[in-house]
Amino acid sequence: QTPARRRQALRQGVAVLALLQARTWLHWMFCRSLGGMTRASMAGDVPSVVAEFLVNCVVVCMGGVADQMLRHQVGHLTVDLWSGALGHLQRR
Repeated sequence: QTPARRRQALRQGVAVLALLQARTWLHWMFCRSLGGMTRASMAGDVPSVVAEFLVNCVVVCMGGVADQMLRHQVGHLTVDLWSGALGHLQRR
C-alpha cells in the first residue's frame, strides 16, 4: 500500500472508533433515561415521564444516525482494505 492509502485507512479507522464511542454513549444515555422514566412513573411525576420520553426520542434518532454513519464508514474501510489486499496479491 502507498502511504496515502495507509493514512486514509488510519483516518477511516479513527472515524469508526469515534462513531463506535458515540453510539455506545448514546445507548448508555437511552438506558439511563429509561431508568429515569421508570423512577418518575413510580413517583407519579407525569411531566418528568413526558420529558424523559421526549429525550429518549431524540437519543434514539441520534443513535440511529450514528449507527448508519458507522456502518457506512466500516463499509468503505472494508472495501478499501479488500481492494488493497487483492492488488497486493495480484502483484505477487
